[in-house]
Amino acid sequence: MILFYLCLKLAFLVILMTCLIQFKYSIKKSYTIITSINIALSLFSYSIYLFKGMEYLDHIFPLVVSLPNLICFLFLSKSQPSKVLFSFLTVSNFGMFKSMIGLIALDISKSFAISLFFETLCFIIIVIIMLKIFRKPYFKISNSLYKGWAIFCSVPLLLSVIIYILLYYLTPNNRTAEYITVLILVFALMFISYAIVYLNFENISQFYLLKQNENIILIQTEMQKKEFDAIQEKIYITQLYRHDIRHHINALNTFLQDKNILEAQKYLSKLTLNFDNTIVEQYCENYVINAILSTYVKKAKDENIAVTCQVDISKDISINDIELGLIFSNAIENATIACKKIEDSNERMINITCKEHYSQLYIQISNTYIGEILFNKEMPISKETNHGYGTLSIASIADKYNGVYSFTAEDGIFKVAVIFNND
Repeated sequence: MILFYLCLKLAFLVILMTCLIQFKYSIKKSYTIITSINIALSLFSYSIYLFKGMEYLDHIFPLVVSLPNLICFLFLSKSQPSKVLFSFLTVSNFGMFKSMIGLIALDISKSFAISLFFETLCFIIIVIIMLKIFRKPYFKISNSLYKGWAIFCSVPLLLSVIIYILLYYLTPNNRTAEYITVLILVFALMFISYAIVYLNFENISQFYLLKQNENIILIQTEMQKKEFDAIQEKIYITQLYRHDIRHHINALNTFLQDKNILEAQKYLSKLTLNFDNTIVEQYCENYVINAILSTYVKKAKDENIAVTCQVDISKDISINDIELGLIFSNAIENATIACKKIEDSNERMINITCKEHYSQLYIQISNTYIGEILFNKEMPISKETNHGYGTLSIASIADKYNGVYSFTAEDGIFKVAVIFNND
């Protein structure tokens, strides 16, 4: 029965932690590692119990069981270490609450079996509450809040120390009503503290979400200005060349009359090079999209990146063409930055595909990359300051038109896919 009790303590820790973290490896690999480690820890804990007794095991439990599990979850989780620590301390505190229920049941009934029953019942209730109520808002907060977790860890850490000392080090031989009252008050303080932390998390996450949305709007506005300026610049340069075309013709005519073929060829080469900057490639029927694609595809090609572009967008489309252009410009710009990091220019590739099918518009932009791309749930994140807003901008435009989007990184290929209803 003692072995079952030890397995119950470990199962509580493992199940709740797997509810509160996101693995960076496959589920199968992660659970295999966790199971292997905890089977070994169960046997090790049981051997300590046989030689030293339960009271001694309770005293060293954080070192021989909790600490190895914390290291294991830090290794397996793709979240920040401070977030994993916060989750771990929270689980530990609720685990000690479960233990307190068992101790009270043991004092009243004097039966270890009844104590184990109530502790198991408490285990089930906490897991259900965690899955049904706590888990979803916790991930929402975790995914929107990137800073301040180290400070927030101080609350559950302090509670863990106080509760552990009261529960396992200062336990009197015969637990008095006063001792039980103090324990209950401490756990009441724990629940109140978590409620306060949760409310603060909500406020802070809302602040960061508003700030993030503000940054997205600013970036979209700046990108729209850049794209409008790029279109205007091409129109202006074209107008200048049209105005000056007769001068160029006269110059070429002079070279030819003088039979100076070599100078005429040089003049034509320079003129052709200058005209390249004014060319708006015809990728589709939409002029704005053509102008935007021309600008960003040329920038990519200037970086020795092989670009393939197959775009089919009609003139009359239900999506704002400037916002649609933002998707292309953000994705191609990010792809160009990623490709530039690849030393071998033969490995630099960007593929742009866009097609209308029935009432849907499908966009996919893929590129080669090197290194590791970090994800926060389905969104790629950047370690660099003031980066990573391009993907957020793409997501916000897709959301605005009730579209769907995805970002994937697999086998050295990063893909951005967006689908709109083009009704």
